Amino acid sequence: MKMMQAVACGLAMALAASFAPAAEFPLRVALLSEAKVSSLPGVSGLFIQLLKDKPSAIAGAPQAKSDKPLYGFIPGEAKELRWALMLDETGGTGKGYDTLILDLNHNGDLTDDAPIAARPLPSPAASQPAGSFSQRTFGPIEAPVGPEGKGKTAPVFVLSMAPSGGSSEGYYGYARILPGARLEADIALGGAKEKIALVDANGNLRYGDAPKRQEYNAPTAADSYRYYSSGDIVLRDRDGSGDFESDMCDSESEDFAPMMYFGGKPYSVEVADDLSSIRLEPYAGPMGQLASDNFDFVRALSLERKTDDGAPQLISVQPVNGLLKVPAGEYGLYRCVLKADDPKTGPVMARGMLRTKPDWVKVEAGASAAFRFGAPLELRVKASQRGGGSSAAGGGTFLKALSDVFAPSAGGQAGSTDQTVDINVEVRGAGDETYDVYLKGAGLKDRAMPPKFKIIDANKKVVDSGQLEYG
Repeated sequence: MKMMQAVACGLAMALAASFAPAAEFPLRVALLSEAKVSSLPGVSGLFIQLLKDKPSAIAGAPQAKSDKPLYGFIPGEAKELRWALMLDETGGTGKGYDTLILDLNHNGDLTDDAPIAARPLPSPAASQPAGSFSQRTFGPIEAPVGPEGKGKTAPVFVLSMAPSGGSSEGYYGYARILPGARLEADIALGGAKEKIALVDANGNLRYGDAPKRQEYNAPTAADSYRYYSSGDIVLRDRDGSGDFESDMCDSESEDFAPMMYFGGKPYSVEVADDLSSIRLEPYAGPMGQLASDNFDFVRALSLERKTDDGAPQLISVQPVNGLLKVPAGEYGLYRCVLKADDPKTGPVMARGMLRTKPDWVKVEAGASAAFRFGAPLELRVKASQRGGGSSAAGGGTFLKALSDVFAPSAGGQAGSTDQTVDINVEVRGAGDETYDVYLKGAGLKDRAMPPKFKIIDANKKVVDSGQLEYG
């Protein structure tokens, strides 16, 4: 009866939400330092291969001081030139690439763009042999961002890694585009208030790119996995501190998606073409819900959702009071961050990922479905034997690997000195996700210590003990 009442209540709320108007919130530019950008989770930037020959898409370029200027470009939609660049050595060939020219007006011509000097090195550059690679940073540079560069301007950093005087081996390095700002908004929806920020994590000068699903299909299903990459991220001030905390669990960041949750409710997301605002509209389709005893411990949760064409889409969701309201459809676990308070040790937090393909859970309109993840957790111990300079599977079992090493030899001595047992411990959740990061203590700044182990034989004698090397 209680579950039926909860479903009825959820449907009533969804019906009310379908008549709620869309809300639009202004976006403001907040500058980032180069150090701050490097600490943001999920920021990969955009890598551009440098070329010795000027591409035909670049109509013109200024006379270079170096005999070996380098070029690069970012293609836009429909293969139109989006952004071209040129690196030059103002001190002459072999003195290092210290000048950048960017096609900021998007006309394919670099002759009408002002040169940009590299930022000073922290210390005088040491003499380097010709062809040696060095990194220089340019910016922040006010660059046009948005669709085809017609939106507002926002600062970007350009990092170059190039060999002095070019290269004789055919590799000329790369340039990396990194955001120099984030777009912030103060959201107030459904009784919830939260500060968010959009970050151009893939460095393509657009905001609002959803990540792409990648798959690696190995000969065995156990070795196959999937992951999401090449999208933008959203920072969320979930604890209301006024800032976005950065921790190893990435608890205050999520991948950008066309759907976001506020106050436990889903909203369709649209970023204005000129990046002036973000529009959130209550989801008006049929709703159901997922149920789990672990929803009360969720700090962040990302699921895969099958779209109408069957292709999975990554969304970050928000359970409330142990229930998760979702659009009707099929869902699978991808990532979770769980937080709990231990009366002895204080707060603890752990991050789990499901790399393998999920077991899909179907949610019918007006119905509830159980969703498995989190506790109870299971320790899975694996061991493999290495001996005589080669690696072997030790019979395929943990006990067999141990017995092969610690069994008495013909001389009565236990174990061979040229044999080693590699012990690996995995923590798996109820959804078969693997937990790989653990934080604890005040502020959740402390890493959990690597676990200790003992190996005990049939006579209850400790034959070896220690601490796992990598945690």
